[in-house]
Amino acid sequence: MEPYLQTMPVKVNVDEIAGIDYTPMKPPQISNHNLDIPLRGNFFSLTKHKSHPSHPPIMNFHGSQLQMIFFAVSHTLFDSAKHVYQDAGIKFLHVTNSKLLKDSKFPLTTRYYGTLIPGLSKKFPNMEMKIDVGLPPLPTVVYNSRHKMSLTSVLSVHVYAISPRSSHSLLFTLSLDTSVTLHLSVKNGTISGHLSLESIKIKLKHSNVGNFQESVLHQVFVHYMNEVWIPTVNRRLEKGYPLPIPVNLHFFNYIVYPHKNFLVFGSDFNYF
Repeated sequence: MEPYLQTMPVKVNVDEIAGIDYTPMKPPQISNHNLDIPLRGNFFSLTKHKSHPSHPPIMNFHGSQLQMIFFAVSHTLFDSAKHVYQDAGIKFLHVTNSKLLKDSKFPLTTRYYGTLIPGLSKKFPNMEMKIDVGLPPLPTVVYNSRHKMSLTSVLSVHVYAISPRSSHSLLFTLSLDTSVTLHLSVKNGTISGHLSLESIKIKLKHSNVGNFQESVLHQVFVHYMNEVWIPTVNRRLEKGYPLPIPVNLHFFNYIVYPHKNFLVFGSDFNYF
């Protein structure tokens, strides 16, 4: 196996902020039926030298499918990605009017939102608004098919009024129980994805503009989710994340499924 290891990348750049470290953690383990190669699988910063505690779980499994090779990803990969991007200052998805279409029927202004929440326009008349959506925790995964799965997560949302002097006043905070479908594809050793919204439930956590029914915001936030937030995430997912693929190894007939506390990618391959 030495030629394979020599030509397998152990560190790959994802974007201008992060890379993934696939360094082997110990020698390959060979049995009568399997070859197991334990890899590190952590995101690392390309701009800051900062490490975070990592406690990867033990991943003992054998593929129940018929594919030739299996690649398992634990929650530590996603945890490390969140730390790296947060350290780079990416802690929220920001939405202001500049990210909406000019003729949007849901403008981010206290004048419009005041028609939904009467107490808002009285305290903050004629102001621009901003929405911050926090980075989500690890989602709950439900496997649907060989290329598709459902992810559920709770998002923390803060909504602000922006004064003419650019100071921010917190209007209210929400939690969004979201369910999305993740469609996966693999090409040239890179995993890509595409999200689509299944459902969203809104809960009011705190308000500085009086109580109101969360239902008045449902259509608004479905629109923002479909027109702003999900397209932002999809632009990144569609660029893909490279796997540690040895040179001249070509995958086909892949499958993706959750197993215990990690995700498994299975595939057949040709070597030439």
